[in-house]
Amino acid sequence: IDRQLTHSFRFDSNVAAAANTLLFYKENSPQPEPGYRVTGRGRGPGIVTREPLTVNEHGKITVLAFANMSLFVFAIGLLGESNGEESDPTTTTTTTSATVSASKPPLLPKFALLGKGDMSGSGRWKSTLKMITDFYDLFNKAINTSYFEKKYKEFKDQEIEWHKVVSTVEKRELNKYAPVVSIIQKYKGETHAVVERFRCEVLEKAVDEEQADVVLGTVHAAKGCEWDNVMLLDDCEELLQVQCKKSEEGKPQRWEFMCKPYGDHLNLWYVGLTRAKKIMSVPPKFCELFDFLNSLPNYKKKEKEATEGKEGKEGKKEEKRGGAPPTDATSLAALNAHLAEPWRAEMKEYNGGFTIVGKIADDKKGDDDSYGGMELLE
Repeated sequence: IDRQLTHSFRFDSNVAAAANTLLFYKENSPQPEPGYRVTGRGRGPGIVTREPLTVNEHGKITVLAFANMSLFVFAIGLLGESNGEESDPTTTTTTTSATVSASKPPLLPKFALLGKGDMSGSGRWKSTLKMITDFYDLFNKAINTSYFEKKYKEFKDQEIEWHKVVSTVEKRELNKYAPVVSIIQKYKGETHAVVERFRCEVLEKAVDEEQADVVLGTVHAAKGCEWDNVMLLDDCEELLQVQCKKSEEGKPQRWEFMCKPYGDHLNLWYVGLTRAKKIMSVPPKFCELFDFLNSLPNYKKKEKEATEGKEGKEGKKEEKRGGAPPTDATSLAALNAHLAEPWRAEMKEYNGGFTIVGKIADDKKGDDDSYGGMELLE
């Protein structure tokens, strides 16, 4: 295939390898071929890591997600971690009541919100918080049902009751509302307090990017932007899904990545992975794909997937995730030949290899260190 090489002076070869993995994925899926690869010409260091970024260790960080709800949960977690951890370093260490009362309140990170206007930035965040509040009122049986039906038309002509609405969200796969439901199920009676804390500490105290410790933004809003240290949250669509492509008459079957032949989610993945100039923290879904391609043909299915078909604790049959890779030797050998070997060859040709640093979870390790190891493509 004759591919055009595009040069980027934002990042170096390792971040370019992450980008090229997405381009390779798209080329070997039902979506149109991108027809190009990128080469990194940046000054680096160009680290791709599976570890999360922190302000204490990395300084200013930018956190990107596909949805504001994920950024909300991240910010609340960060605010919680900051409680009581830092005090005024100029105060004496003598533990008297006078010095304790003289200590400053915990130092919280300064947040910036990416984007401007009613449909992004603070305008979008106000809509997000309003939605959480409305659903919490429904959870708390304090909602005006006529208002809820009019505002959220997907639930028209049904009983406006928390469990019925949650059931509709799940059955109809209303992904727009699923994160809201998760937030309320997570915080329950504390939801209102959590929303107000975000409003006070993040939304109302938001600063310019130059002054911020943490920049929060969606991948959509990040197009055309760049930062030194970027972390992409794991609310994106699955990548590790494969299918055996229907073969034409007289031609052997081939494996490919499974995704819809249309849609923008792979392009958004690409945007999210290519915003960092120095350190790019990639989410578990990307690491899962990377480890799979790097481990073939010795892929080890994760324990929770290996139980597929067995009876669970509640007597329900566990469902297999659509497109999950097979584990039989014949299929793995074919996957290795059709996808993994060409990918490894590309990584060496365009990028000189690909390394993701960081500790891998124990349940993803294989019998040798090659599966999900710290140095993978030399």
